[in-house]
Amino acid sequence: MVVMFMRYAANPALVFSFILAVSILSLAGALIAEHVFGLAPCILCIYQRIPFVLAIGISIAGFFVMHHSLAGRIIPLLMCALAFAGNTILATHHVGVEQGWWDSFSSGCAVQGITATTTQGILAQIQNAPVVQCDKPAWVDPILGWSMAGYNALLCAGMAVFCIICLYVTLFTSRPQINVDV
Repeated sequence: MVVMFMRYAANPALVFSFILAVSILSLAGALIAEHVFGLAPCILCIYQRIPFVLAIGISIAGFFVMHHSLAGRIIPLLMCALAFAGNTILATHHVGVEQGWWDSFSSGCAVQGITATTTQGILAQIQNAPVVQCDKPAWVDPILGWSMAGYNALLCAGMAVFCIICLYVTLFTSRPQINVDV
């Protein structure tokens, strides 16, 4: 099984296809949850979609540069690993906000106090307040009690490790091509 995985990890077309598929399916799942099931995302949920969009673009670019040089395989893998690692940190932060372990770094997550003094000012402040709070998950798994941010953290950590393993395999199994004219 390890040999099969190593063979897979050494094939940049398969690796970039896998990264592309996981990223597209993750974004599709988020959009289906939002638009079909009516789960309104908070600002941190929206931010967690950005690395998937980046990974889609990077993996598509990887298809075009993977055969040009070793760097054409290494750089896109490294960029995907960084995107997924960053999303792991962001999703873990979101889980901490949901669990009440810490406050969010994003001002869009905080419930703002009413500072206006006039009726119209108070009404305007209420209407401009964030609709969805980051500390209240839109959905929680009834069995494990995990939110979508928790599952996203797990998925992105796995994808970052996958990219790093593929990077390692690419670096240490690539042999330079020597052209010998006889």
